Amino acid sequence: MPASALDSQSAFNEMLQGFVAANAAYDDFGTALPGTIPDEINMGDMVQKAIVSYVIAEAIGVYSNAQLYQIAQGVDPGADPTGSIPDPFAAGPIDNILTAAGIDISNFQ
Repeated sequence: MPASALDSQSAFNEMLQGFVAANAAYDDFGTALPGTIPDEINMGDMVQKAIVSYVIAEAIGVYSNAQLYQIAQGVDPGADPTGSIPDPFAAGPIDNILTAAGIDISNFQ
């Protein structure tokens, strides 16, 4: 996380919205799989970024932006989450991306 994202709540919120947009793009990509993947795409890199984007985008539904900002600063958000983040490894777009990358998630569970 860039230090500038921790400088202000508004900068942090902009970063969060970037993750939400990235998650939507990875979701679209994963939904379109199986399909042809261009050679220039590093699937290992895509897996990592897709999972991080998913978790952050889903965390926005569990914590407020202000609470996430506190967590990022190492401060207790002062309230319990309002739900839980769905399993990113369930069947769906991320699972499709993992499969396209040749990663069998059962090896890690």
